[in-house]
Amino acid sequence: MRLSCSTCLFIVVACCISSCIDGGTHGSISEYCYDTKHSELRSAVDNVLGSNRSVLQKDTTKNVLIFLRNGTSDTVVSKHPDALAYVDFKIIHHRAAFRYKIHYSGSEIDWDTSKTSCLSIAYAWDEDGHGGSAGDGGVNWSTPHLKQKLLAVFESEFIQRVDSALDVPAQTRK
Repeated sequence: MRLSCSTCLFIVVACCISSCIDGGTHGSISEYCYDTKHSELRSAVDNVLGSNRSVLQKDTTKNVLIFLRNGTSDTVVSKHPDALAYVDFKIIHHRAAFRYKIHYSGSEIDWDTSKTSCLSIAYAWDEDGHGGSAGDGGVNWSTPHLKQKLLAVFESEFIQRVDSALDVPAQTRK
């Protein structure tokens, strides 16, 4: 069976769009929704990160990139343009550090008006630095064992604590 050029183009575009649909260009490794307002979810996340420092460590450092050009160097401080929507942290699990970047879904207008709120894993890396996002191919259908490992740590060490803080279980979309 031979596919037409327009069919092939449609398949390529559909795949590209589906990998980026949940949270910007990174996609979503997994999403957790709560029947609560965004401000309550954010407060619970902040409390969980602040009260479990031996296991959960919020990353407050800025990523600094240094470029060398023609013998001179330029320093660029990288910060996501939508910094309110993202939180970086590490989970120490069996002496191994797992890194996560979570994304609060929706816009600030949605946050103020919606009675439900969601957070998703935008990026995740295991103790050996394996991972990335669903959009960049680091954590997707082709890496099921890595995804399972990253989700198991995230859910046992973080989501269960957020569920307890809110007294509401998350509805998960993987």
